[in-house]
Amino acid sequence: MNQPLIDIFKRLSFETENGIKEYIFSTEYLGRNKTYFSYLKSSGKKVSAGCLLHLWTKLNGKRNAYQEAYNRAVQNGQATSWQTLGMKERIALYDDLSSQAYEAITEYHK
Repeated sequence: MNQPLIDIFKRLSFETENGIKEYIFSTEYLGRNKTYFSYLKSSGKKVSAGCLLHLWTKLNGKRNAYQEAYNRAVQNGQATSWQTLGMKERIALYDDLSSQAYEAITEYHK
């Protein structure tokens, strides 16, 4: 059950500029203490539904923030700048990751 969580963490860690540490993923993305993600991996315990919902909300919020920034840049005539191209990549990343988190939520009770 935790594989989608691990996959999301790995992709975030790989795709973000400075990477992401497990304790940041635990606190900011899962809404738990800094050792929660490590605990899940080592114990094999099932992630809580609340954590999955927190993760989806965080990822979806980041996607929406990049979308709004991109829309503002396009309105200001910067649609072809390297910054807007980076924003488009981030929108796609967070869209994909939030979809994975949403799927994990829907699979939670099966």
